Amino acid sequence: MSPTKTLADPIDVMGRLLSFEGKQDPYPLYEQMRAHGPVVDVGGAHLFVTGHAECARALREPDLLSTDAAVQDGKLPGWREHASWSWLTKNMLFSNDPDHERYRRFFSSAFSARSVEAWRPLVERRAAYAVERVARLAAGGEAVDVVAEFSFPMAAGVIGELLGIPDEDHDTFRADVGDITLTLEPIRDMGQLTAGDAAMERLAVYFHDLVARRRAHPTTDLTS
Repeated sequence: MSPTKTLADPIDVMGRLLSFEGKQDPYPLYEQMRAHGPVVDVGGAHLFVTGHAECARALREPDLLSTDAAVQDGKLPGWREHASWSWLTKNMLFSNDPDHERYRRFFSSAFSARSVEAWRPLVERRAAYAVERVARLAAGGEAVDVVAEFSFPMAAGVIGELLGIPDEDHDTFRADVGDITLTLEPIRDMGQLTAGDAAMERLAVYFHDLVARRRAHPTTDLTS
């Protein structure tokens, strides 16, 4: 960037990054943010880290907390009334020690190198199926949305099979998870949590039933 060119306002860049249009092609906006340096103050409320060394340090910094229930109490009053956030703050990604360490110990054996290697045939089979799906859809020269027709089905297929979710439920599972991920976006209106709340309630009921079935008849999936 030339010395005479005005730097874009980080707040404006952040707003555009979070918009639908910005998510379609975020890379020019990333460059605008990087022009401010490796750590960018966004309106005094957030820090946007762009440098590799700074990101690596931030991820290893024990004083930087995940957004657990205690942190969320200060950020989003009223969040406990919403199923989407109530359940999210009970998982490993949204926890801090000592809960985080307890979750990590619990899951460590399931995600050991040996366990993950054993999943290779499953992943390869799901990948081959997803490729065949795209080939069928494009056989007549039609355009195919690779994210919708390859990435999503493969991810849902692998995760679903690992958890023991039957194939016929994968599309519903994927749709509910999609609604829940919207709650991870910056919330300006609590009404934005409505779809995620409903999806989380559905998944809670679904997995309650799945766990009951696996307790009665265990298999090799992660739910068992």
